[in-house]
Amino acid sequence: MRRRPPGLTLTPALAKMKPTLVHWESHRPSGRRAAVETQMPNIRSAAKRARQDLRRRDRNRGYRSAARTAVKRARESIEESDPEAPEAVRQAYIALDKAAQRGAIHANNAARRKSRLKRQQKKSLAE
Repeated sequence: MRRRPPGLTLTPALAKMKPTLVHWESHRPSGRRAAVETQMPNIRSAAKRARQDLRRRDRNRGYRSAARTAVKRARESIEESDPEAPEAVRQAYIALDKAAQRGAIHANNAARRKSRLKRQQKKSLAE
């Protein structure tokens, strides 16, 4: 057990306070980033895991968002019968594969989305 530094008295108010982990969240409806406090774990390894989870969550959010945007663009170009639709579908495939490779989405999730995109593309070409 660690000793308290000399001169630091543990008052009842300080005893009730738990350390917090402050991080930035940018997925708010307003689109603005805001500092958010979460309760800090007592165990050092759990605290490290919490910090890692926050970093990974932000990283994964970018990959998921890029994949969603690419799929949306591909769908729109397919619906409009745009001549650039095959390139948009290819970019969506790349974004989905990258997200799955990084672990942001499950591999089966990426495969399902790619399959649906290809099916939609074939259907539009048949018409």
